[in-house]
Amino acid sequence: MSVLPCVACGASARQAEVDLISAVGARQSLLLNSNVPPEASDLASVQTTITETDAQLANLDAQIARRPASLRDLEERRTMLWNYRTRTHAILSPLRRVPPELLGHIFLCTLPGAVEALKRGRIDMADSPWLLTQISSHWRAVALSIPSLWSNISIDYMESFHNASTYSLPLVETQIQRSRELRIHFYGCEEMDATPQTAMLQLLSHHSLRWRDLSLGITSAMAPFLPSLRDRLPALKTLWIHWNIPQSHPAVTPLDCFQTASSLVNVGIHNSELYVPILFPAHALTRYELNAPWDFHLGILNNAPSLVEARIIIYSDQEPWPVLAQPILLPHLRRLYLSHPEFADSLVLPALEELAGEVPNLDMAALLRALVERSSCTLRRLASIRTVSAQAIIELLRRFPSITELAISMDSMNHYQAVHSLIAALTSLSGDPSLAPGLNQILFGCQYGTDIDYEVYLDMLKSRWNAENCDLKLAALLIDSGKAPDQATLDGLAALRRDGLYLSVLTGSAAGDEMNLWSYATDW
Repeated sequence: MSVLPCVACGASARQAEVDLISAVGARQSLLLNSNVPPEASDLASVQTTITETDAQLANLDAQIARRPASLRDLEERRTMLWNYRTRTHAILSPLRRVPPELLGHIFLCTLPGAVEALKRGRIDMADSPWLLTQISSHWRAVALSIPSLWSNISIDYMESFHNASTYSLPLVETQIQRSRELRIHFYGCEEMDATPQTAMLQLLSHHSLRWRDLSLGITSAMAPFLPSLRDRLPALKTLWIHWNIPQSHPAVTPLDCFQTASSLVNVGIHNSELYVPILFPAHALTRYELNAPWDFHLGILNNAPSLVEARIIIYSDQEPWPVLAQPILLPHLRRLYLSHPEFADSLVLPALEELAGEVPNLDMAALLRALVERSSCTLRRLASIRTVSAQAIIELLRRFPSITELAISMDSMNHYQAVHSLIAALTSLSGDPSLAPGLNQILFGCQYGTDIDYEVYLDMLKSRWNAENCDLKLAALLIDSGKAPDQATLDGLAALRRDGLYLSVLTGSAAGDEMNLWSYATDW
């Protein structure tokens, strides 16, 4: 047999192998070069081809074993046949028969999260959904038929600035054309040239009627553009605003462009330096978080009867406190973070189940206790954020035995002794059976370089885990930047985990992100 070049790859091949590959009919050739699923009538011929290829492979393996001098030629021929067999066998792959609806669901699961996408600082064509259009014509057709696959637009010019990358207007425009609803994360950068940022924002605003979720980091260059959005946000349901403008910037008038966004149900606003009132409708809200003066919060609470969750941060001290004729009734509110317990007497919350805030002393604990008692609700979760008084927490645990989850975070070593005293009080149920007998989740977090006595913490978990009258199921230890537990503590925690305790130990930014959730904060 003469040696001929393979028409596919240029490798050496014997006439027999070439004949085998060339003998494929038009139908099988179509199947080899596409993702078209085979019909029942195709299966016999495909299987025959695989069998004949296996025979040729076996023959070549025998020749390679007998004729080492011709090893290179034989190996090239074998590689050619093996590649051909692999492609032929792929015709029978079950993946070709996956219904487009199921394939689309799988595609949606491949989308990067918003935080991950923002860190790119650019649109990455190697990410989903762009990559899905480059695999095959079938996958491309499926990807282009699913508008929700293209809905998430994540742009962070701060990351782009640091990574020396950029965002492509044509690519974003293409993505918009392929989508229906739009979920937008757009964060500006004060240090970067404003021209490309405003151009991108203008492109997005042309499609504001389709905005469903909007997370916006506002810069001074963007602020004058925002009023044009008024009356153009009918579908907007979720709004997150991060106001990045420094205090040195000239005074900014209240922003009212979102006041006509009648579909809003979830609003979060963070003013890091310069307080600017941002107006929005409250009648349909089920959740909001905001740092603002108390009277601004009152305006929201008085007009938001459907609230389920609220994170209320008082922007600045305000004395004297406003006196209400009667407390505000919020019949559906289940989760509340209140930065200043002094305002607890302004609320009646009959559905309240989870309460978070700063509990620095017994007086603050008394205000929170009065809120729960006045509301006749069943409190199941208590979170003390940043400031910790062991005496105050113990008083609340004793007063409300219905509490099943306790979360404690501290951000100053001034609270070290208080946390130590609280851990000691929780160490054994035998001395005080009335202290949180139903507590099944205990979460401790250390922020900004703080830490706790890990040996005492481990002893507390062991004591409660082994107590007959305790129902501990879950524990968490989160340290964002402080001293990590020693090996003995880690070994003890691992032993509890093996024994059945669900235990989470996190460090670094992941720990900080998780602690934010304890106070119902979000980072859209």
